[in-house]
Amino acid sequence: MIILTMKSFFYAKSQVLNEQISIIEDLKKAILLKPLSPKEKTKLRWFALIKRIHSSFLIVNKPVTLEIIKKLFSTGGKTNLTYLEKEVLSYKEALDFLYQNWLVNNKTVTPEELIHLYKIAFNKKLAISYDNLEESLKYFQISTEHPIIQASLALIIIQTLLPTTSENELFSFLVFLLFLYKNGYDFRRLAVPEEYFFENTKKYKEVFSTSVKKQNLTDWLEYISQAISYQLQKTIRDIDFKEKDDQININFFELNERQKNILSLFDKPDNKISNKTVMKRFKISSVTASRDLSKLANLGLLLTIGKGRSTYYIKV
Repeated sequence: MIILTMKSFFYAKSQVLNEQISIIEDLKKAILLKPLSPKEKTKLRWFALIKRIHSSFLIVNKPVTLEIIKKLFSTGGKTNLTYLEKEVLSYKEALDFLYQNWLVNNKTVTPEELIHLYKIAFNKKLAISYDNLEESLKYFQISTEHPIIQASLALIIIQTLLPTTSENELFSFLVFLLFLYKNGYDFRRLAVPEEYFFENTKKYKEVFSTSVKKQNLTDWLEYISQAISYQLQKTIRDIDFKEKDDQININFFELNERQKNILSLFDKPDNKISNKTVMKRFKISSVTASRDLSKLANLGLLLTIGKGRSTYYIKV
């Protein structure tokens, strides 16, 4: 049995943990090999995003409904947003940032990177000692442990270091995803571990608090690995049975020829497209161009950068 330490925390690589990681590796391969059309993948990712935000917000007692999130992500240009709706959109922006910038990225995560991520998600300053944050990050990244273990440690230790607030707990979920993504464990953005946490929030919080109190993170690592394993199995079932939602118009996931051609403009790597570019290329009005780009962004096919007239789009 191998025991590793950091400050007062320790953990063991138990048989249960090793078995779950082996199962996760097999399920990961199965998901990557599942044939999916672009439309099917877009639809499943859209539902996964909604579940991720909904589950994460409810875990930290932010009462957002599925209906609110679906409406935000299926219609563009809504004005007079509530504070909670603005929080949802900012959190989505942080999730988009993670996928765009950290998927399979060998770059070292620095305190500056996490401070920037926190600013995107909450438009606030991260209230933590720079030295403590740097020390924790060194621990996560010096370790040669499996990415599932690294991400699980990042979640609990970052949350333990920060003052107890809903924003900080949400931030720990983002850091968890960052360490998964940077090691290539995004699971095609179809699996949602946060949904598992939410479905039994009491259990999630019990394992968390008990692990911190005992200063032994073994149970925590086992719990997170089991959560990921369970959600990967659920993801495979969702792929096989094609999740449906009667509240969403089926045409929402259909692209017209112009919208498909807009996507083709991104065939050139690192291309950036603005509303004006689309207007000129397709000889359409500003309103129509905005509507097309907004739909592609809501479907998760494009990433919106900037605000107002300086807004441009890149392919996710």
